[in-house]
Amino acid sequence: QNRAVEFDTLKDSLVSWLNRLVFEPAGLVAIAGIDVKDATNKKFDLFVVPRSKPPGPISLFHMGTGIAELVILLTAFWLDSDQPTKPVYFLEEPELHLHPGLLRRVMRSLSKITSCQIFASTHSNVLLDSLDPDDVVFRLQGSGAAPCSVERVTGLATLYGVLDALGVSGSSLLQVNTVLWVEGPSDRLYLRRWLDLYS
Repeated sequence: QNRAVEFDTLKDSLVSWLNRLVFEPAGLVAIAGIDVKDATNKKFDLFVVPRSKPPGPISLFHMGTGIAELVILLTAFWLDSDQPTKPVYFLEEPELHLHPGLLRRVMRSLSKITSCQIFASTHSNVLLDSLDPDDVVFRLQGSGAAPCSVERVTGLATLYGVLDALGVSGSSLLQVNTVLWVEGPSDRLYLRRWLDLYS
């Protein structure tokens, strides 16, 4: 009975996370539940249950690799949340199966989890852009046969160096947070106004 209650609590937590991170921000129908069912030949599958019917339960494996990985990751966080020592997680390139908006929401949510320590390797400027000021960034760089070097990134100049190494260009307007178009001496007016609004 205790295990059943624990499983129901885990399912409720997963539903809340997935609705908040995936379905509601995308304007999709939120899910009402998650269930484990016998799919075929005694093979059990995980299903999400939309709030609107039809279409009925949808297999997790039909929802994309990113959603399946999120369920596994969130389940691990939940199961390890009451451990006496902080668990350590290693995420390899979480951006591979998550679109930029979802990746930002996931990273903001992960930064609020204090019950574990998370290391993520990435080539994504979107992930770097999603970090909190308390997060620590290291740049690992290899050159030829020489051993890999590790440098802690401190300050904007070093962080921009990481973006340069990733090939992120200042002209890639699709990924910028702020764009200020100026012409001639009007740049002073716009910059001052922007700084006033920003501060």
